[in-house]
Amino acid sequence: MLNRDNIPFKRFQRVYLLVYGLAVAGDWLQGPHVYALYQSYDLTKHQIELLFIAGFGSSLIFGTFVGSFADKFGRKANCLFYAFLYSIACLTKHFSSFNILLIGRLLGGISTSILFSAFESWLICEHNKRQFDEEKLKSIFAKQTWTNSLIAILSGIFAQQVANLFGYVAPFDASFIILIFMGFACLLTWSENYGDEQAKIGENFLFAFNSIRNVKNSCMYVFVLEWTPALSRAAESEAIPHGYIFASFMLSVMAGSALFNPLCQRWKPEAIMRFVLLFSAISLSTPFLVSDQPLSIFASFNLFELCVGIAWPTLEKFVLNETDESEESNSDEEENKNIKEIIVKQPSKNNYEQIEKEGREIERSDIGKG
Repeated sequence: MLNRDNIPFKRFQRVYLLVYGLAVAGDWLQGPHVYALYQSYDLTKHQIELLFIAGFGSSLIFGTFVGSFADKFGRKANCLFYAFLYSIACLTKHFSSFNILLIGRLLGGISTSILFSAFESWLICEHNKRQFDEEKLKSIFAKQTWTNSLIAILSGIFAQQVANLFGYVAPFDASFIILIFMGFACLLTWSENYGDEQAKIGENFLFAFNSIRNVKNSCMYVFVLEWTPALSRAAESEAIPHGYIFASFMLSVMAGSALFNPLCQRWKPEAIMRFVLLFSAISLSTPFLVSDQPLSIFASFNLFELCVGIAWPTLEKFVLNETDESEESNSDEEENKNIKEIIVKQPSKNNYEQIEKEGREIERSDIGKG
């Protein structure tokens, strides 16, 4: 029989996961085909990279302000702002104009900055305000990780199906619809909360944590940009099944999340992260070593996503209840600076073609969806 004391918490958990699930679905649906869509518009690789830089740059410039906005005007309002901006970004994908796509990337960069900070900040603040037990917050985070991974897998499969039927822009239309539903669900079911200026953590810990988080996330975002061209070059075909590949990546993330609890029972989070970062580095070196073997590259990319799945809950365990919105956004700012530097320093087109002729070595770059 259900404990009556748990009824308010269960209701709170359902409300949060519903809105969060719709939010990440709107994001994940855009992930598999954003690079392919740009290619279908006959944009050069350099132009595509500029679009990705624009997304990271907008998050870099506006991310901190977005966090402060949430602390001052409310996190619910910030999440509604996410739905509005990201839905507009989806509409820009109907145009092949570089300038219009650039506007979409700018809006998308701001949106993802909100997604990675506002929702969890609302959850933590609201959870504390309602005086639920801390262990229950850990339970929500565990369910959130599974929800995120499951939705990502289903989004990849669904995106591939609609792209096969209606073209590369169709997943973005589906994302637009879901974001509208997410906005209404948030508006009707969430209460507002604001930043706590007293919530601070030690500077040394924050610096160390953000350094690890920035390195890990920068690598992940670089991977998001480059997995499509890397696999396309290895397979010598641009017609790879982007959605299904993306779904397999998300399945690996889900498997990594499932490994978190068993690993935590044996090792401390910092010990786990050492191995996660080591195997991440090994997996991302594979395209340089076997650039013409698509199956090996595909397997190494899945290993990397497995590491990502372990890293998410491990890092959450460090600062489960310690940071406020503006601190998280400042961390996002630094990682986006890292990504921009990586992309800007890539070889020129002529050098890149020469590298391909000599050894088909793969460059590096990044995030985003949307």
